[in-house]
Amino acid sequence: MEYALQMIANFNLIELFKLDVGKLKIFIAEACKRYNEVKFHNFKHGWSVMHMSYLLLRNGASKYLTSLDILPVLVGCLCHDLDHPGTNNTFEVVSHTERALAYSYDSVLERHHSSLTHRLLKSTDCCILENLSSSDQMYVHVAITDIILATDMRYHYTLVKELESASQNTPPFVVSSQTSRRELMKCMAHAADISSQQLPFELAKVWSDRCIAEFINQAEEEKLNGYPVTPFMTDLDTKEQQCRAQMGFITHVVSPLWSAVAVCFPAVLERCDQLKQNHDQYAEMAGANDDASSSL
Repeated sequence: MEYALQMIANFNLIELFKLDVGKLKIFIAEACKRYNEVKFHNFKHGWSVMHMSYLLLRNGASKYLTSLDILPVLVGCLCHDLDHPGTNNTFEVVSHTERALAYSYDSVLERHHSSLTHRLLKSTDCCILENLSSSDQMYVHVAITDIILATDMRYHYTLVKELESASQNTPPFVVSSQTSRRELMKCMAHAADISSQQLPFELAKVWSDRCIAEFINQAEEEKLNGYPVTPFMTDLDTKEQQCRAQMGFITHVVSPLWSAVAVCFPAVLERCDQLKQNHDQYAEMAGANDDASSSL
């Protein structure tokens, strides 16, 4: 939590927006409390996504954003999975949960995370935006909503296309354009959200195991309740199957997005190098043939 505070401080947001440090500390602590003790989607994941967005900002992205953009990026990423149950939107929908009913079966979890974030920001002890003008407060709230909704995997391929298109421009984003800045903010949040496999392998493997544990648990719950079992959450009983699942995730999901990120921000290219190394390590653990990494 102290590091979360420091990331906000390092962009001079506390001084610029007259943020009450005491309330900011309470806000971060309360955000922590609102994460559940599930295997993957816990506070450490929220913090990790905030940290990766911070690294993107420090490695080139901040020059295309205003300070009023950076604040919701960091806050939104930290809070993007508040009260996550450890199962996905599909499970919410087929289970007809109260959340699914409340949000009309549309981006159920992301809308829930966003709502909790806004409620927390408006609470007396955590109102860190109180010294912003009403228009700036609204800007931050709307930006947080966009950022958190962008972490819904249903938007993945749309964001990949947007980022690939931006990467062909010089510069890739335009700070004078709110549309361009908002596109960058959403792409950053999504890229950070799926970045765990770009960490050093010993850390990436821990997050892989935790994610797969949630998948196995959801598949069991689906079978128990007679729901259709989510295909990519099945056949994960052996280490070989689990490694191959991560190889597919890296090849088809993470790599296309982060390759475009690296074009926009060359300073993060080493993350792509680490991603390939991790893919090859999974291939070795799975006993795959020498051609396993040719698609990267």
